[in-house]
Amino acid sequence: MRQLRLLLAIVTAVAVVSGCAIVNKLKDGVSDPMTPEEAKAQTIAAARDVVKALQLKDVGATFRFEACSDEGKPPYRGLVQIDYTHASTYAGSQAEVQAFVGELLRAGWSSDSGFASHAASLAKNNVVTVLRPYAPNGSGGIEVRGECRDVTDHLGSPDAVDTPLPADALS
Repeated sequence: MRQLRLLLAIVTAVAVVSGCAIVNKLKDGVSDPMTPEEAKAQTIAAARDVVKALQLKDVGATFRFEACSDEGKPPYRGLVQIDYTHASTYAGSQAEVQAFVGELLRAGWSSDSGFASHAASLAKNNVVTVLRPYAPNGSGGIEVRGECRDVTDHLGSPDAVDTPLPADALS
């Protein structure tokens, strides 16, 4: 009985002493949170890497913060949508995406992204790139998604809406 009390006293003392540190370290379930600025910089840097590796021309891009849950609650991640001059047919765009996968693999991206998608997805430094062939309805393109480590609540904020990036942002 005495050993049990001693154990409980030790556990309580450790919890009291480290409690604040543990709470601050685990904000919204994120062990190492990022600021919105860090999340944006991470995603734009990865998008720049993709554009360079694929030698894309006539690139346009938007940025926004995206919730990592369906409820729209933190954590959030950065999302860059890259548009580029693409093949004129869906079949051509599918072939283009397959070539892009090969180029990104050679540039150090991994096909083991762990990201659930019907499109090709690759990962590098915990950032995921999703490659969607362009369809006749205009959908498709490249999405670069940062880590889910921004614990700021962006719900209803203007930065949760696609915002065009400057023309030189990805060069």
